[in-house]
Amino acid sequence: MDVQVSLDGYVQDGAASRPSMNITPGEYAMSGCERVSVEVTIKDARAQQQHHEGLSLDRHGFELVEHSTKLRLDEFYDETGEKVRSLYYKEMEELIKRSTGAEHVHMFHHQVRNINAANGPAGGHSSVQGYANSIHADSHPRSAEHLYLQHVTPQYSKGRFLYINAWRNISDDPIQNNHLAVCDESSLVAPDDYITSDLKGPGYEIQQYQLDSKNSARHRWYYYPEMTKNEVLLFKQWDSDITLPGRVCFHTAFNDPNAPPDTPPRQSIEARGIAFFPHHTPNTCPE
Repeated sequence: MDVQVSLDGYVQDGAASRPSMNITPGEYAMSGCERVSVEVTIKDARAQQQHHEGLSLDRHGFELVEHSTKLRLDEFYDETGEKVRSLYYKEMEELIKRSTGAEHVHMFHHQVRNINAANGPAGGHSSVQGYANSIHADSHPRSAEHLYLQHVTPQYSKGRFLYINAWRNISDDPIQNNHLAVCDESSLVAPDDYITSDLKGPGYEIQQYQLDSKNSARHRWYYYPEMTKNEVLLFKQWDSDITLPGRVCFHTAFNDPNAPPDTPPRQSIEARGIAFFPHHTPNTCPE
């Protein structure tokens, strides 16, 4: 069912300097943007698809696919991450290749999330984090290109690249609350809605996009209720193909007002990777 909620968004404050978010353990400080509450209706994406209105990765920036994993719940929580890197990464590489037509995929990062089992402050480096409850995209073209250049090998240095996230429920029970909402990029106003900002945290500094909420009435938000362990939500962090309407996906966790008070916390994993398309023309990869 559709849900009406308030999301944490941003509006540029007109400052001359570029917006910046500084993360210290357990604390966020934003400058150059005003944080605002945005009233939205998040549509049930399953109902949308039942009406033959498909939502796809290249048109809308996200897509739900069926895919099982061999990992047990406890193996996702191993603080060394050994099973995730040695087995789960391979599963995700094959899934993304099959779903996108990529010739090669390299997974390089993952994050388990469970608000009741978080073992580090928000925005820090820990094996389990809480939920990211504000509208954001994880990257910006410049940051995505930097990642590409870090991970590319000579045989994949031309064509197209895709920075992508694979998001999964790791529990054996369907997700009942703290769902992931994703924004249909074809509903955004370009370039007005895209705020280039700096994200500075412990040991890192990157550029990413924030979503300007001034046109929020136009933005179309979706979620997949009761996601199971045998489903993966793929969504784009950045796609170098300039011809596609879906190239980046703004997203956020949100609290479902219809969830029972005793609903267990969401347990999920997000795995990030780079997909390579060396035969794509024209070449859109940086050198």
